[in-house]
Amino acid sequence: MTIGSKSEQKSTRCPDDQYRSAIKWRTCTRAVSILRGDPAHRQSTSFLFYPHHQPSDVPGHLPRFFPVPELAALRDVFTPPGPILLALSIGIGGALFFNLIDAPVPWLLGSLSATLIASIAGLRLTMPRPIRNLGMMILGTAVGSGFKPEIFALASQWIPSVCAMIVIISLITPVSYLIFRRLAKWTPNTAMLAAIPGGFGAMLLIAEESGANLRAVSMAHMFRIITVILSMPLILQWIGGSELDVTAVATFSGEPLQGARDWMVIVACVAVGPYVGRWLRLPASVFMGAMVVSGIVYLTGTVEGNLPRPVVSAVQVVTGTWLGCSFSGQNRRELFSVAAVSLVVTICTLVPVLLAALAFAQYTRFDAMPLLLAFAPGGMPEMSLIALALNLDPTFVIFHHLLRMGALTVFGPLLLRPFLTRNAPREN
Repeated sequence: MTIGSKSEQKSTRCPDDQYRSAIKWRTCTRAVSILRGDPAHRQSTSFLFYPHHQPSDVPGHLPRFFPVPELAALRDVFTPPGPILLALSIGIGGALFFNLIDAPVPWLLGSLSATLIASIAGLRLTMPRPIRNLGMMILGTAVGSGFKPEIFALASQWIPSVCAMIVIISLITPVSYLIFRRLAKWTPNTAMLAAIPGGFGAMLLIAEESGANLRAVSMAHMFRIITVILSMPLILQWIGGSELDVTAVATFSGEPLQGARDWMVIVACVAVGPYVGRWLRLPASVFMGAMVVSGIVYLTGTVEGNLPRPVVSAVQVVTGTWLGCSFSGQNRRELFSVAAVSLVVTICTLVPVLLAALAFAQYTRFDAMPLLLAFAPGGMPEMSLIALALNLDPTFVIFHHLLRMGALTVFGPLLLRPFLTRNAPREN
């Protein structure tokens, strides 16, 4: 038996062994690059464009892409501090500038505007998910402070406004779908999932399963949320006028927390809330779990004070900075093209919704300001944050957005299944 040379042995290796060796080699080299902070291997940590597959540099018969999910986890854990500090500095600077010029909701709009402009300009910014989740936990706890025993009696009185909101959303969704189809030339499934004004997480899951363009759906929803966040404070200032203190950064109903015991209870709500949200399988579990735990604490009278204004301001800065960093490192041409059509869709969606809210408030006893935020096609945490910043009732806003998101999460897949199944073969 003749034993060949090392080169001959290497050439006759099993393709499966060669493939496994290539994966190990690729994993090690990219892990070292990530730990060193190599810009070539540091893509955006935004959840919008999560790189589940990375290109292979190994020549030969290996496929062009293969999954290395461990690298994405390593990248999130070992994020260099430079882009984080730069993002926070830009966000704080923008918030201070908006506060200086007396802009509405300055801490949220200032940080969002500054980081969004910097991201589009090409600066490398990032905001780790743990920091964003901490902000959502604190925000959920602050929203839960508005839960009072009388909320159960008020909830039954809010049903007419919820029904009106659902009717308006049902009417404007086909209009948004036609705009995405005609202007953006998107496929039917992609246009439909991008046109629904709400249920961001549910729409992404349905888009992935139905073969729609996940990136287009993600960007369309993110641009819708950002446009609504930037416009709603200005609209409220224009409509409310002197009756609305648009520069206030107060929490709903008043007095700050008193004593170490109250603070310990609030910290416990922040820490336990996410686990409760995951256990109950709530949508936006980090935010909703903290809100549920905090709501129980305030309903039972364990705590009566609210979070101080600097804490709410810090949450606004973190939220605005995270939203602005979502587009860092992405293709500008694609961003501008999606942003243009998303802006048209958001305007065509927001104007009828606001007119319907004003008309409903005119002929009912509902206050127009909270009703506008409740009807607005923005994100539930962000709209509740604006309500807190403007010292409006966040429970009214949360009630409407929660029912809308729950309806889209539960009934959305059932109602969309025939449409998505019929148009699935056309998807690219």
